[in-house]
Amino acid sequence: MRIPAFELREAQQAARGYSLVDTSSWLDQTAQLSEKCLETIVELAELQRSLELLGREISRTKRILNALEYLIIPGLQATIKYLYMKFEERDREEKSRLKRVKVLLERR
Repeated sequence: MRIPAFELREAQQAARGYSLVDTSSWLDQTAQLSEKCLETIVELAELQRSLELLGREISRTKRILNALEYLIIPGLQATIKYLYMKFEERDREEKSRLKRVKVLLERR
């Protein structure tokens, strides 16, 4: 799973669109706060996307786990039980054949 990384490019202070001489310091402080907010928003977007991808991966893993738990494992257990019973049956048949052969050999 690849986690996205967002990057905010730094803008020069002169590119704010206003002159520092003609405006008050409040406007400059507001601009700085808005830049910090924008950085925080970018970080939150990165975290949000990471969590969305992690949630999808968890859902996918849950589906696989449920398939294993409720379909594949019970099917394998039933197959093992069936094979075990078949081998026991063949073993009993083989023992009975050996007894018959022994009786036939003793009669001769």
